Amino acid sequence: MLGEYDADFHFFVIYYLLRAKAFCPGVAYQIAYYSENVDDTPSTDPMRLGMAVITGQAGAAATLAQYHFSGSTPTSGTYLNEPTAHARAANALRLPMGSDDMIDTMFAGSALHTFADTFAHNGFTAYKNLGLNGPGTHNLLKPNAAGVFVGAITLSPVGHLMYGHAPDQPFQLQGTALNAAKSIYDLIPDQVGCCGPVLPWSAIVGDLSKQLSTEGSELFRSWEAQDMIN
Repeated sequence: MLGEYDADFHFFVIYYLLRAKAFCPGVAYQIAYYSENVDDTPSTDPMRLGMAVITGQAGAAATLAQYHFSGSTPTSGTYLNEPTAHARAANALRLPMGSDDMIDTMFAGSALHTFADTFAHNGFTAYKNLGLNGPGTHNLLKPNAAGVFVGAITLSPVGHLMYGHAPDQPFQLQGTALNAAKSIYDLIPDQVGCCGPVLPWSAIVGDLSKQLSTEGSELFRSWEAQDMIN
């Protein structure tokens, strides 16, 4: 509940966008894997980091910000297209046309994850801040985890704990999620000559809009996303 778009975005949408830019399937898969892996690796797992922030572990908030709330501080939240995350992703994807096999897939995946999270976590900070992270601040989101406004969590407004998993679900703010996908598409360099033609945004926006509006559990949405990439 603390810091990431779900796998339907971090893996499946990323893979789809890379393939649309003619990245070969193997390279696209590796980058998408490492994009999702940021949430699954203990050192960058947002829940582990969030609990460390709550318990006062030194450096935990800075690490949580680095990977999931880029540019956020104790008094300000991350925001759409945050410059540090944008520059890191652009740098990770910078390579000559037709040479996608030269890319550092782990770096690229991690950078794309953080950049995508500037959209999912717009306005939230990795630090304890009731004003930025508390109820009434993100009224377009629908808190959907039982008890998220009670107990110790209420006293520890870190990231989007008080909104449960809502910010991580693309369908909650479909326009923002589609904006994230378009921004990532624009960052990815065309790889003409690698694996297929480059598809224009107009050719893929329909598939993405359908996927990003799909409701249900993360497992269900990821299952549906398989149709998009096949």
